[in-house]
Amino acid sequence: MANEISFEYLWKLFKAVWWKMLIFAVVIAIAVAAITMVIPKEYSSSASFYIINASLTTEYTTSSLLSAAEYLSNDYIDIILGDRMISSILEMLKSREYDNIDTKELKAKDIREMISSSTSSKSSIFSVSVTCKNEAMAHDICNYIEENAPAIIKDISRPATDSNIYVKDGNDYVLYDSNKLECVEVVREATKAVKVSPNLITNTMISALLAAVLAYAFFFVRKFFDTTIRTANDITSLVDKPIIAEIPDWELGASAQKSRQY
Repeated sequence: MANEISFEYLWKLFKAVWWKMLIFAVVIAIAVAAITMVIPKEYSSSASFYIINASLTTEYTTSSLLSAAEYLSNDYIDIILGDRMISSILEMLKSREYDNIDTKELKAKDIREMISSSTSSKSSIFSVSVTCKNEAMAHDICNYIEENAPAIIKDISRPATDSNIYVKDGNDYVLYDSNKLECVEVVREATKAVKVSPNLITNTMISALLAAVLAYAFFFVRKFFDTTIRTANDITSLVDKPIIAEIPDWELGASAQKSRQY
C-alpha cells in the first residue's frame, strides 16, 4: 500500500525491521573481515626533507628560496624518482633477501610504484614514502633514499662549477659557492614501517554500516511501493467511507480441520 513519507512512517518501519538490518549487517561485516584478513598487507615508511641554503642566512634564504621551495620540492622529487636513484636502489636490493620477494626480478617501474611523495605550499618541507608488501623492504628503501637523496639532489641540481652566482648580503652582492646552493637536509629519518592497509576495523565498520543502510533501503522500497490491502486502515486511507463490517480471518485447529474433512 502506498504511504506518505514522514518521520513517523520511517521510524515505524525501522522498529519493524531493525533486527533484520542487524543480522544482515553482522553477516556482511563478518564476511568482509574474513576477506580483509587474507588480503596481503602493505607497509609504509616515510622520511622528510627540508630545502635549505647550506650556510647563508641572508635575504636570499629567507625570501627567494622559500618562495621557490614548492617548485624545488617537485624538482627534487623527480630527481629521487630518476634513473640514478632508482638504479642504485635496485643494486642495493640485490644484496638483500626478503620473504616472498625475489629482489633480482624487481624493475625500475616496480620501485617507482612503491614511492610516493607530498609537498606543502606553506613550508619548505617535502616527504617521501615507500609502500610495499614487505615491512623490512619498505624501511630499507626509504632509509636508502634518506641517506643518499641529499647528495644526489645536490650533485644534479647545483649549477656548473664555472658559474658565477651572486646573492644579496645586506646592501652588497657577494659571490656564492655554487656547491652550497639549494640542497636538502633530512628533518625526519626513515620511520619504522607500519601497516597501512588493509584496515580491519575500518573495513568492518564501513561494511556493516553500508549493509544496514542498504537493508533499510530495501525494506523501505518494498514497503512503500506495496499496494496490497492488508488492514482496515489501508482502506480508510484510500476512501472516505466508514467500514460497516469485517470478515474475520482465523486458522482452524487440528480437530476442526479433521472434522471438516468428513
